[in-house]
Amino acid sequence: DLPTTEIPGYGTGLAISNLLLDETGIWLSTLNGVFRYTHADGSYARHSLQLPGGIPTQNWVTALHRDRAGTLWAGTVWGLHLAAPSASPFRLIANAPDDPNSLSGGIVLSVERDARGALWVGTLGGGLNRIAPDGSVRRYRHAPDDPTTIRHDWIWSLQADGDRRWIGTGAGLDV
Repeated sequence: DLPTTEIPGYGTGLAISNLLLDETGIWLSTLNGVFRYTHADGSYARHSLQLPGGIPTQNWVTALHRDRAGTLWAGTVWGLHLAAPSASPFRLIANAPDDPNSLSGGIVLSVERDARGALWVGTLGGGLNRIAPDGSVRRYRHAPDDPTTIRHDWIWSLQADGDRRWIGTGAGLDV
C-alpha cells in the first residue's frame, strides 16, 4: 500500500494532475492551485493563482512546467500563469480575443519549452501557441482544408525532442 499524505487544511483527497521534482522538493499542480512540498521539513505551501488586480480565480491547474531559468509555468482554465524564481505571486498570460499577440484559447492544457527557448502552449479548442523568448506569440490552428496544419485544436500534451515537437491532439499525434 502507498502511504496517504495529508496536506494541512486540504485533507487527503486533493487531486494532483502534475508533479515536478527538483533538488529541494516537489511542485504539485492540483484542482486547488499549485502546492510546493519541501523535503527538508516535510511542509506544504499553497500558491493561489490570481487574475490581474489581485482578483482570486478558479485554481484548477491543468499543466505545469519549469524551465531552465527556474520559471514555473502553470496552465489553468484562465490562461497561463508564471512565477519567476525571484518574483511572487504568479502572473497571468491570458487569451484576449482581439489581440493576436495573446494566447489563442483560455484553457491551457499543456506547456513545454523547446531547445531554442520558445514556450509552446497547448489549449482546449484554441490550438497551439508559440511564445518566443521576446514575448511575441504565434498561433497554430487546425484548418480542415489544409493538411499541413495541426490535426485538431485540442492540444492535450506536448514534448520537445531536439527540433521536433510531439503534439498530442484531440485527433491523434502530430510531429
